[in-house]
Amino acid sequence: SDQVPQRLVKARCRILRDLGTAKRQAFLQSLVGRDVEVLIQDRSQPQTAQASGLSHNYVTVLLPGARPAVNAIVRARVNAVTAGLSVLAEVQQ
Repeated sequence: SDQVPQRLVKARCRILRDLGTAKRQAFLQSLVGRDVEVLIQDRSQPQTAQASGLSHNYVTVLLPGARPAVNAIVRARVNAVTAGLSVLAEVQQ
């Protein structure tokens, strides 16, 4: 039969998922120290004091302590990559 064994399919899928995660991590790491424009999507709540949005290349950017208006575009400097594969940044004036 021409069918690939299920065990091999699962192994190949795991390899591809791991490769995708590693490449995303490397890309996000390359943003550290750079300024990005962020479209604010979620305004910070009093308990979290963190706004979030998307960069022009669809990276989720978390902005601790920031309170920009929803739908505003702000410039932010990326400081770190989170375990959840988003980035932490600080709004630049």
